[in-house]
Amino acid sequence: MDSLRTRLLPTLLPASLLLLYLPLNLLATTTATATTSRTPQTTPHFQVRRHLQVAHSTCQGTLYPDLCVSTLASFPDLASKSIPEIISSTVNLTAAQARSVSSNCSSLERRLATKLGPLERRALDDCLELLADTIDQFRKAIYDLSSKNGPTAPAAHFHDLQTLLSGAMTNQYTCLDGFAYSKQNVRDAIERSLVKISRHASNSLALLKKLSQRR
Repeated sequence: MDSLRTRLLPTLLPASLLLLYLPLNLLATTTATATTSRTPQTTPHFQVRRHLQVAHSTCQGTLYPDLCVSTLASFPDLASKSIPEIISSTVNLTAAQARSVSSNCSSLERRLATKLGPLERRALDDCLELLADTIDQFRKAIYDLSSKNGPTAPAAHFHDLQTLLSGAMTNQYTCLDGFAYSKQNVRDAIERSLVKISRHASNSLALLKKLSQRR
C-alpha cells in the first residue's frame, strides 16, 4: 500500500497544482480585463469632469460665464464641437426662448386687454415686433454659422454675425424700456426671460471673437 502511494504521489501532485492554478489564473485575467475596460478615461465621472472642463475653458472671456457654462454643459459631445457649432447650438436654444417669451407677451396682451393703457399696449406690441426681429436675427445667424453654407462660412460672415447678435442683444432692453411706467407689472412678468436672452447673445458674441482670433 505504501509502495502504491509512493508511485501515485508524483503523478497526483502536478495535477493538484494545475487545478489550483487554473482558478487563480482565471481570477487574475478577469480582474485585469475589468481594470482595462474601466480606465479613468472611460469612467462616467471622468467624462462628466472632462465635459465641464471643456465648458469652462470655452466660456473664458464671456461676460456671463455661469450662464455660459450651464448652457454649454447641456450640449452632448461638447468636446467634439467646433466654436461655430457651439455658437449655433447656443443661438438655437436662445431662439426657442425668444419664441416662448413672444407667446407669453401675446397671452399677456389678451389677458390684460381691458386693463392695459395705451402706452402699455403699445409697449407690448413693440416687444412682439422686437422679438420677431430677434428670432429672425437668430435664424440668419444660425445659417451664417452653418458649414452647409461653406467650410469658411462663419469667418466669411463674421461682421454680419456681429451685427445680428448685437441687434438681438439690444432688442431685449429696448423692449423693457417701453414698460418704464407700466402699472400692470408686465415688465416683471417678462424681464427675467428677456435679460437671459440678451446675455446669451452677449456670450455668443464673446465666443464669436474667439473665432476671429483664429482666422
